[in-house]
Amino acid sequence: MSTAGCVIARRLAEDSNTSVLVLEAGRPKEEVPASAIPAGVSQILGTDADWNIQSEPCVELNNRQLHLGRGKFVGGSSGCNGTLCIRGTPQDYDDWAVEGWSGADMFAYMRKAEHFHNKDWFEATNNEHGHGGPLATAPHDLAPISSRVLDSFQSKGLPLRPDMFTTGDAAQGCGHAVRTIIKGVRTTSYDYIGSDHSYPNIKVMTGQHVDKIVLEARGSDLVAAGVEVRQADGQKSYLKAEKEVILASGAYGSPAVLLRSGIGPKSELEELGIPVQVDLPGVGKNLMDHLVSFTSKPIAEVIANSLICRSYSTSTKCHRLA
Repeated sequence: MSTAGCVIARRLAEDSNTSVLVLEAGRPKEEVPASAIPAGVSQILGTDADWNIQSEPCVELNNRQLHLGRGKFVGGSSGCNGTLCIRGTPQDYDDWAVEGWSGADMFAYMRKAEHFHNKDWFEATNNEHGHGGPLATAPHDLAPISSRVLDSFQSKGLPLRPDMFTTGDAAQGCGHAVRTIIKGVRTTSYDYIGSDHSYPNIKVMTGQHVDKIVLEARGSDLVAAGVEVRQADGQKSYLKAEKEVILASGAYGSPAVLLRSGIGPKSELEELGIPVQVDLPGVGKNLMDHLVSFTSKPIAEVIANSLICRSYSTSTKCHRLA
């Protein structure tokens, strides 16, 4: 279950007449204690708490394959990501031209989700932050060299925008990023549904790998009626939905489930011997992601390398699943 899965479950469960079943392929969050520790990501990546997805060879990176770390436990990648709260700009969402998903809509939801804790030194744009939401955020105390780096950026013409990643007013500049860390503890999407047990109408089942969505014909339409799941011991079962199926398995997992269900590009499904239910060419395409480059070289080279990596970040060739 991805980060979004916890958020959706919480919002649905706010209606006490609704029962929500959450399926997770991995373990309960309590069994992955490193997910509460911001620096504990090294104890997650490469273990059974990580999906350990490998990209196809990347031509732009001398045919190297990338490790695409994704959290495999309740709360998903919110338990092993970089904790940075970067909202983008309203135009990013306006460009989708989808009703209900405009920049104004999305920023309002992000404020609703947040419980911001400010610090004396941080110049926050308070009206852009939320208070009382389940996602605890705060500015991160930085090492002394950070102020020198910001001074260097400004000397080269980048404007200082202290809370730029929250307001969305500008896509260019330098500043501080708010993070999902409070008193040294990482906030994850699990806090939406499980930390205080305030939603008894949410049931979480772990060790349940969703193989495919089962479609039923109803009149002239195909409707998602339930899911086939596989347990860790290999046993399979069918879970029927009383109302609807919501797929929230992340940017990598959701397309994989759809493709196994026969929903995707007809030619590719036929090549794999998967019966075509819905010919939907866009499934599994056009993913855009960012790279992280770890290096111990001098700061000037670090900055140069990070800029070079960003030039490759929109290459779908680096991120297509094998």
